[in-house]
Amino acid sequence: MSTSDKERKTKRKLYQRRRRLNKAVRNKERNYHKEYYQRDDVKKRKKQYNHDYYSDKARSEKHREYCRNYYKKNKEELIAKQKDYYKNNIGSYKDYHKTYYKTHRDRLLDYQKKYGHGQKKGSKK
Repeated sequence: MSTSDKERKTKRKLYQRRRRLNKAVRNKERNYHKEYYQRDDVKKRKKQYNHDYYSDKARSEKHREYCRNYYKKNKEELIAKQKDYYKNNIGSYKDYHKTYYKTHRDRLLDYQKKYGHGQKKGSKK
């Protein structure tokens, strides 16, 4: 009576889901993960992984190509979704940007000074 890998995985997933309904179990796991990710060896491994992952030029090129193709294929649908979202959530969208600007004002202005190309006063002939 052998079960396939897929059946075993789904069984395990359901078991874990039922187990995590218990608040004590959830808290125990949460505390374990808090401690685990503070360990130096884990931090070092994560840092190395991120460095390797984000500096991989071939992967990033593949990802950009995928995004480009996906956008071309679903352009109208994506634009319609975006318009619909902003139409329904314009208040929260404006509030979000207002608070973002207030909290990051100094950094944004500094960035604008460094990289902004303002209009030049007068032209030489």
